[in-house]
Amino acid sequence: MSSKDKTGLTLIQLNNYVKPKLEENKSKGWVLNGAKNSYFKYVNDRFIGSPTNSAILNGYKSWVYGKGLIATDSAHKLGQFARLKSILKKQDVKNFISDYVIQNNAYLQVIRNKDGTLSSVEHIAVDKIAPELEDAEGNINAYYFSNDWANHFKPENAPVRIDAFGVNKKHSAIEIYHLKPYQMGRNYFALPSYQAGLQYAELEEEISNYSISHIKNGLSFGYIIDIPNSYNLTEEQKDKIEKNIQKKLTGSSRAGTFMLNFADGSEPITVTALEVNDAHKQWEFLSEETKTKLITAHEVVSPMLFGIKDANGFSSNADEMNVAEKQTLERVITPKQESILDCFEEILLTDGVTLNLEFKSLNEPKKEVKTELNTHVCLSDEN
Repeated sequence: MSSKDKTGLTLIQLNNYVKPKLEENKSKGWVLNGAKNSYFKYVNDRFIGSPTNSAILNGYKSWVYGKGLIATDSAHKLGQFARLKSILKKQDVKNFISDYVIQNNAYLQVIRNKDGTLSSVEHIAVDKIAPELEDAEGNINAYYFSNDWANHFKPENAPVRIDAFGVNKKHSAIEIYHLKPYQMGRNYFALPSYQAGLQYAELEEEISNYSISHIKNGLSFGYIIDIPNSYNLTEEQKDKIEKNIQKKLTGSSRAGTFMLNFADGSEPITVTALEVNDAHKQWEFLSEETKTKLITAHEVVSPMLFGIKDANGFSSNADEMNVAEKQTLERVITPKQESILDCFEEILLTDGVTLNLEFKSLNEPKKEVKTELNTHVCLSDEN
């Protein structure tokens, strides 16, 4: 985007950001999480691009899954556990947890046999699903699946309506289960639990991108380009010059903000670099500020648990680390695990499976002494 003033100066700004909003399509009957269901991608991009955000979320994902899904009473229900293993695969559990931790939304596709028994329970990526508009009573009775909401008008991506889980007493052949926490006024999608920190995750990305560009740009913060003897240039010619310069700079190692000055006189074209002497101090402040705000948004007890060295001096004492880990498990991890387990148990109950499910802790030893009073089977990576 560029803007001009009466002096002939042109300011070219190469970065602009727009965050998507909830979009209801009343003619089609579905609701998208941002234009073309793009808010999920926005959140995922912050997971990929921000080192601090990524470290914390990866840590939470590992803690929630632990060493896998177990059934503590499976010794007495071997048939039911075998049924569970045939219905719900480990990779689907991991993918479901990943979406829930990162997006605070997660979907399962519940597929049934002709006799109504469960055939499989499979994860579906959050960006593939759009809820149906709620009915007069505020219920969501169905969901729409499209492989690509940006191109849903193409035949291969045409949205398919699928009943919501439990909407029919006899159960449909395919149903969609949507797991999300309650948030006032948000019936369709939940915001990420760290929503307030997303802008800082984006800022951390931009600090990194800008630092690389700044170094490749000769440690300059931009340029003023004086183009003399340009009084007789038409606006069309000036625009062409501007576009040519922008084409050369945008997306290259010299990308940044620059100003064009179409001036009189016969001097040669000059390029003046804009310098900021205390830039390193600004970067240091912004880097620490983004890290601190993300730690707060994620309710992190101790950054050291995620390999993040904090400038505030959090202790790495073993006893304090153990306390921090215990607090993290109780305040953040266990509530997420309970929500996920409730989801699994609700689905399995429709098939008569009543196992007592848990996630095996990462701290548990790999090999256990099995007795008649203490025996369980794991749906984990160790088996």
